[in-house]
Amino acid sequence: MSYHSLLQKQIAQFLSAAEESNPAIVKLLTAINNSYSSFERDRKITEHAFDVSEQEYQRATKDLQEQNNIRKQSISKLKEAIRALDPSAPQQFAEDNDDLIDIISFLEKQILKTKQLEQDLINAKEVAEKAALAKSEFLSVMSHEIRTPLNAIIGTIMLLQYQDLAPDQRELLNVMEISSENLLSLINDVLDFSKLEEGKIIFAERNINVLHFLKNIKMANQVKAEEKRNRIKITYDDDIPEFLVCDDVRLGQILNKLSSTDKCNF
Repeated sequence: MSYHSLLQKQIAQFLSAAEESNPAIVKLLTAINNSYSSFERDRKITEHAFDVSEQEYQRATKDLQEQNNIRKQSISKLKEAIRALDPSAPQQFAEDNDDLIDIISFLEKQILKTKQLEQDLINAKEVAEKAALAKSEFLSVMSHEIRTPLNAIIGTIMLLQYQDLAPDQRELLNVMEISSENLLSLINDVLDFSKLEEGKIIFAERNINVLHFLKNIKMANQVKAEEKRNRIKITYDDDIPEFLVCDDVRLGQILNKLSSTDKCNF
């Protein structure tokens, strides 16, 4: 009979051939051999289980390390993204702090600040809209109040033109008429708030005598210039056509603005 290698060595060492063939001894040896075989089988199973457990442990450890590295990289990128949103804002978490709870808490505070800023902007927008509406209503009311006396002045100037006036008086009257009409046009543009808001002011195209127009501008500002001891002089290039198509009101506004300075030369 074939026994376990360890049992075979012990039999050879302690039993003779006659003893080994004894039925009682054979039965005992068979039982011992079965125990050896069971032990050997259990040892192999245990070793195999240990090897499998060790491999699983190593694999789990590697996975945890990879997950931890991914987590650290994610936190680092999240911090970079936060700093990129507002580099000047003070960061409320440590550079070496990898606790997501602190970062999430910081983001929650930033979200609350953003919501508050959004509400402030909404409130400011409502205030601005109310102010714009109030200004529009004010201009609407003032429109009639300002135009009424100015229309009366223009009407009076037109009536005076039918009177028997001296040439210099008629020329001054023409200057007053041009200035008053320019003022009325300017007031119309200023009071028409919707046009200014939408950029819909349209430039007129009228044919004007340039030299005559400049003389009217000069006469309209002559008194103010003399008060400041200034002199308005017109320098006219012969290459300029006698008549030009332009918006005489806007051109008059520009020239009147220039003539109000201390030094002016037309």
